[in-house]
Amino acid sequence: YANSELLEGIKSVLPAGQVDLRVFFTDNKFANERRCLQTVVHQNFQGFIVDGVKASLLNPNLDCYREIYRRRIPVIFYNNYYKNLRYPWVIVNDKECADQLVGLLIQAGHRHIAGIFVYDNYQSIEKFQGTAAAMQKRGVEFQDDYIKWCVSNEAHDQRFARFIDRFLKGLPKYTAIVCCNYMIYRLVRRVLEEQGKRVPEDCSLVCFDYSGPDWEAEGITCSVHQGRQMGRLVATQLMTMIERRDCDDKNYTYVMKPKIYEGTSIRTL
Repeated sequence: YANSELLEGIKSVLPAGQVDLRVFFTDNKFANERRCLQTVVHQNFQGFIVDGVKASLLNPNLDCYREIYRRRIPVIFYNNYYKNLRYPWVIVNDKECADQLVGLLIQAGHRHIAGIFVYDNYQSIEKFQGTAAAMQKRGVEFQDDYIKWCVSNEAHDQRFARFIDRFLKGLPKYTAIVCCNYMIYRLVRRVLEEQGKRVPEDCSLVCFDYSGPDWEAEGITCSVHQGRQMGRLVATQLMTMIERRDCDDKNYTYVMKPKIYEGTSIRTL
């Protein structure tokens, strides 16, 4: 759903019948990204829109991007980007988002807050840092043992629910959980249901980047994934770069404000 919304946003900006849009899926794997880049770099594409692969790690494909830069082909990143490159990016202000979501939990009286985050994803690192900062800013003790880390692929794997179950059962006390994305949220809801716990009566939840269309029906307090708007932004910026023949970031980077929905998933203690 998130990808389809993003693509719809991109298509709404590109001139109809004048642009050939090709989509390549990396499955968040370096090897796939390299194959994609090596395939398309010689096919006379005029620009690239990229969601970085495992962007918090050192990427082994930067040589491909440097070759694209040498050819003066514009690139713009969204969600995840590589800090070693000169290209612009469009992202959500995830630290501000964390401050608002975690602030709502603390305002409701929560002090024992667990979090599940992805460590190979640039977005998730920002969410984690924002969560820790929000707690410290409000005088709530941050505890490492209350954070569960995983890799991106595990967030898509139903078997990871076993590890979430073990993690939550190992905590001395928790009243709320911060989920770093929609996939983690779905796994947490499943684990809580299997444990016989209700939301928000037994456990409060907040979620970053809720990418389903049903956040209101779900009643989840979350940041809503703004895929369509992000798609329009990256496409608009890229078209301007192509017209101006710019490859460097000349004020094309854009940081979006989070869209927060206050549902019914936080219990006031």
